[in-house]
Amino acid sequence: MIHVDDHEVQQLIRDIMARGDDMTPVMRKITRIMHNAVEENFAREGRPRWPALAQSTIAEREKRSPGRWPGKMLKRSGLLAQSYTRRAEPFRAIVGSNWPTARIHGLGGQAGLGHRTTIPARPVLTMPQSAVGEIRLALMVWWVKGKT
Repeated sequence: MIHVDDHEVQQLIRDIMARGDDMTPVMRKITRIMHNAVEENFAREGRPRWPALAQSTIAEREKRSPGRWPGKMLKRSGLLAQSYTRRAEPFRAIVGSNWPTARIHGLGGQAGLGHRTTIPARPVLTMPQSAVGEIRLALMVWWVKGKT
């Protein structure tokens, strides 16, 4: 799940919540901003760029898919990228995945038989400051107009 660690965004949400508004419409807009950031992270292979694939992974991909290499990182089948969903609630905007390998790819760690394979972190649930600025703007417009 993406956590926006921005004091201004958090304060705007608290202020709007104090008014008792159902923020689902603006939360829907925020989930689109966050989901677009996730899609862009896959397209750019990270921001900043993710660590390169291991030589063993490259060899395995070349063997399994001749002529299709080089492929995008974390997109061998495309299912991981497609698994990221969004949900808006009255006071929350949620983007995440329930795909079994999403966590290990995002955070890194030991995996495989006997946990002998080290997978470097390739964070997907990150947002550039420009996206945080879009969220701030959406909240400010909601604060003033009460609509998106």
